[in-house]
Amino acid sequence: EADRLGMTCDLIIGSGWPFGAEYLPREDRASVMLTYAEKLKGGTHYESSKYNLLCQSDPGVTIVNPRRSAEIVSILLAPDPISDISEVRDLSEFFKDKDIISLDVPEQGDWCLYVMSRFDSFASVIHGAPGASGSILNHMDSGAVLRYLNHMADAIEGRIGPLSRYLRSFFVDSMELEGCNWTKDFAEEFERRRGYDIMPWLPLIMFKVGRLGGHRLPFRGGQDRTIPGGAESCPIRF
Repeated sequence: EADRLGMTCDLIIGSGWPFGAEYLPREDRASVMLTYAEKLKGGTHYESSKYNLLCQSDPGVTIVNPRRSAEIVSILLAPDPISDISEVRDLSEFFKDKDIISLDVPEQGDWCLYVMSRFDSFASVIHGAPGASGSILNHMDSGAVLRYLNHMADAIEGRIGPLSRYLRSFFVDSMELEGCNWTKDFAEEFERRRGYDIMPWLPLIMFKVGRLGGHRLPFRGGQDRTIPGGAESCPIRF
């Protein structure tokens, strides 16, 4: 009909915001990294369960994914304010197999506890139609994006034949990723592009965005430049 009327026809991918589907395997679902930061007074005793710390960091998404999983990635104790990365005490390994975080805060000065957590499959598509609802797609993984796009294109072509007969392009009109800022090879890709390991610094440089995170969310500087770089490197088949 568009051809008969001399019109160009483009088609949006999927349904709802952002793209996703019920059938996505775990490795193709979106993730978010969050830091919860709590100020502590020197000379005091601190105790909290890992469950409580994960609750403090819980991302306030529009639709929670029932398939969500979460884990604490790192636990750091640092002076507040901090003047050098060497002042940070990494407690991650010590508390790795413990359900309760219990520690005596050093006597001198003020301190801050940084607990960084990763939530996988953390959110669901908003207003998604059947077949394009469920888990949010990991938009930062080129392989996941290609599998999703190819699945959509193959399903349509199976009904109407080659898309090039009818469509000029697929497009994205809006991309609300609900805070997605992480993918499995982010740390390795960051080091390859920026020349240093981001992980020791990451809990200290995240900042809060909107309703996401107990205190701080995504990243500034090199991190911001790395995320769009990953998206731009994703080829799209038509």
